[in-house]
Amino acid sequence: IFFRKEIKTKIEVGTNDWIYLYGFCYAPNSEGKGFPSVELDIEGIGDNIVFAIDYGDVRLYLSKINVEGFITMKTGEQYLKPNESIQLRYIHSNTLNKLRSRDLIVGLDFWTIKKGRESVVAVIEDRYLDFLHALIDVHDAVDWDLTVSALDDKIFQLIEADKKLPMYDRKKDSKSVFGRKAVDGKILDKVLLKEKEIAQKINNTLTKIATKTKIDFLISLDSTFNDEWKPIFSARYVVGKEKRKVFYQTIKDIQTEYSAEKIMINLTSPKVKFKF
Repeated sequence: IFFRKEIKTKIEVGTNDWIYLYGFCYAPNSEGKGFPSVELDIEGIGDNIVFAIDYGDVRLYLSKINVEGFITMKTGEQYLKPNESIQLRYIHSNTLNKLRSRDLIVGLDFWTIKKGRESVVAVIEDRYLDFLHALIDVHDAVDWDLTVSALDDKIFQLIEADKKLPMYDRKKDSKSVFGRKAVDGKILDKVLLKEKEIAQKINNTLTKIATKTKIDFLISLDSTFNDEWKPIFSARYVVGKEKRKVFYQTIKDIQTEYSAEKIMINLTSPKVKFKF
């Protein structure tokens, strides 16, 4: 079903290189031995090119990541500050949706990172059958859970730019506008209304592709505000295999359409459960 031109990569992954993992799919052949094979015209975390490592029937998508700027805990793991997490979650989601428009992907959890190519290959070798079972599950999946999230602050800024209204004192702390008493309540209502309009439009678009739709949550106009990612819509779509490619591509197109609003779209299936 999925076709694309492949670009052989010259990227090498050393023992001390940190890499960020997005997801995996079936490899086009079974000759891979765990070395970088192809690269994509997609930038992932840190604006680094996404490339693939092929091992047997598994193709794993990843990119290099510089962890020097993050806080390292005693366990050796990197700690993300809230503002770092907000941005990186968005990039992770975007990258995964771009990959899905190209291949049938089993997505990995946010902030799945490993050090060195050998450590990644060791996981594939140790859990090879688990990888294959997950690939079978995603191939058979027809139920898809979609969650749309927004940043209130971002929507606020766009409304302010559109209306060109002096809604708050620019000299004050700019980390968040929603803690300010000076913010006009009517403008905040417009933020919620905008988020609801986006949610409804996304659902209307995807419902035309799905065989069945079940809405789990739709933001209301009395919702609260916060400084982190806030779900504004969630639903389950039943999508036939013959329409799966169109479904994935439409999600990518929606993501592009709302890039200014910085809308985050996460897609999972209850039939596919995999932890790297």
